[in-house]
Amino acid sequence: MKIMEERLNASQMIILLVSAHFLGSEYHYRQMQLALEMHRVGTKRVIPILLRPSDWEKTPLGELQALPKDNRPVTTWRNMDEALVNIVKGIRLAVEELKALPQ
Repeated sequence: MKIMEERLNASQMIILLVSAHFLGSEYHYRQMQLALEMHRVGTKRVIPILLRPSDWEKTPLGELQALPKDNRPVTTWRNMDEALVNIVKGIRLAVEELKALPQ
């Protein structure tokens, strides 16, 4: 667990791959809460990536803007490549926003 906390602390951006399995894991849920606390205080940027349908909106992740667009999980897109391109564009925008912040 200490290694995961070290990695969270070393990152500017934390990408969470969200599925029912992720949300149901006590370990991952604790790490998510730690990441969200860092996001709230402004030291990290957290981006949820919706892989499969789940009730994520009722979790603390519900306060964040998720990818892909319209909060549609990747597996629900007719063309998965379009979903992945949408995710890449969203992450690129977030990286550009982070770069624009004063150091």
